[in-house]
Amino acid sequence: MAQGFPIFAISTVYCTQDGGELALKEPWEPSEPGDSIENGLLVCRKCQRSYSITDGILNVCDESALDAESRHELKLREKEYGVAIREDE
Repeated sequence: MAQGFPIFAISTVYCTQDGGELALKEPWEPSEPGDSIENGLLVCRKCQRSYSITDGILNVCDESALDAESRHELKLREKEYGVAIREDE
């Protein structure tokens, strides 16, 4: 099973702000066997908005658009997910 965000899938994701195509910004960190992205940044070709790829997961959520309660909930879920991964290792 591939780890990371598949390079071929970049062309299937568009900017959430203006629908523009996204491009991979250099430098980026490949996953094994090299056909996916472990850590990197996608940038909209139109508006230059950026989307991070962290630990193979593309983040398209604009945290600044969330209300305080939603940001808090997001942080709790991220913390819970991090703990669950460490327990599985």
